[in-house]
Amino acid sequence: MGGHSLPRDHSAYKAIAYLARDIAREHFLLVTGGGPGVMEAAHLGVAFSSFDSVGPLDEAIGLISAVPKAPILDELFTDTWTIKDEKLGAIDDARKWLKTALEVRAKAPEILPVSLAIPTWLYGAEPTMPFATHYAKYFQNSLREEALVNNSRAGIVYGRGGGGTMREIYQDVERNYYAKTLDEVTPMVFFDADKYWETDPVMGEARATTSSINVKAHHPPYPDAGPYIGKAA
Repeated sequence: MGGHSLPRDHSAYKAIAYLARDIAREHFLLVTGGGPGVMEAAHLGVAFSSFDSVGPLDEAIGLISAVPKAPILDELFTDTWTIKDEKLGAIDDARKWLKTALEVRAKAPEILPVSLAIPTWLYGAEPTMPFATHYAKYFQNSLREEALVNNSRAGIVYGRGGGGTMREIYQDVERNYYAKTLDEVTPMVFFDADKYWETDPVMGEARATTSSINVKAHHPPYPDAGPYIGKAA
């Protein structure tokens, strides 16, 4: 799990790709929400996991980093279903983003290691990346997220993300809370070398000026309360 806004040239993108490669080589099925950012990095790692060396994956990350971010594709159309003039640049950027990914995909083995992507219909900010072998769709995003959380029984790795990732964390926490046996508990791995998951966001007048989520236990807000998940932005 993780956010769509993580750039391809960020160190956290490379770290997720490396981790996914290692997980795939241990024969786990990797499933993500199928979008850019953390999700793409995970499938990229799987796509290059059959190579004995990390060299091909390093080369792939270097190439794909030439187009670091997917454009925002929300609100593309006018009331008469023509493309808005101000969105033409975003469409061209989307072509470049996907073209670069397809060029990298061509350097992976012809038959990829299996991975599953479940992209959303909802967000224009999450175009589907091309590195999975199998794709599925839910018409409702809430059902998509619930399915991902409920069926990831071997564990969930959380890369850096925002509100959607935070919601998935709470869904996972709730499911674990009601688990009747230890075998029903989903391992939750908060993964980021830069302590993203241990840092409170810096708040400005209107919104957070730095994005982070602190999932470490804080002092409770009232006496005799247990630990609680901290601030998010």
